Amino acid sequence: VTPTVRSNGVLVAQVAPEGGMVSGQSSVVELDAWNWEDAAYLTDDALHIHWPDLTIRTWPWSPKPEEQRKTQTEHLNQLKKLFEDAKNYQIAKAAGKSIQTNLTLEAMLPFISTIKPVYIHAQEANQIEAAIHFADQYHLKMILVGGADAHHCIAHLKKHNIPVVLTATHALPMRDD
Repeated sequence: VTPTVRSNGVLVAQVAPEGGMVSGQSSVVELDAWNWEDAAYLTDDALHIHWPDLTIRTWPWSPKPEEQRKTQTEHLNQLKKLFEDAKNYQIAKAAGKSIQTNLTLEAMLPFISTIKPVYIHAQEANQIEAAIHFADQYHLKMILVGGADAHHCIAHLKKHNIPVVLTATHALPMRDD
């Protein structure tokens, strides 16, 4: 694919991780290079979070609503715990306390310090609203990715100055109306 997109004028790409709720960090690469060192334009430029689904599904094969709510709460609590732990780690480190190095929390420091952006992948309005609230609560430099329902949240997106990266621009809308 790379030679095809390069011949059509795409010279730089952001390579983003997939999978899990906190997927990891992305890097920007040049598509014309001999090796990864030559290709690396901007390494570890942003953190990618895939926001948990907050809609209770009633399909016949869906888990019971109580189980879905429990799973949603667990996912959100895991995300909050990660950011709380990173904030506490930052405070302890700044205070000069002798703490054991935690590579996971160390990697989170540029994001909770708003040095680097956090890309939050969310589609539905309730996800977007919850992600905006979360980013505001933890003072994150948020960029919304996906945003199929972003038009329902324009006021909040504008208020918090959150950019939106639309994906699947040639796809049909999520709803008939």
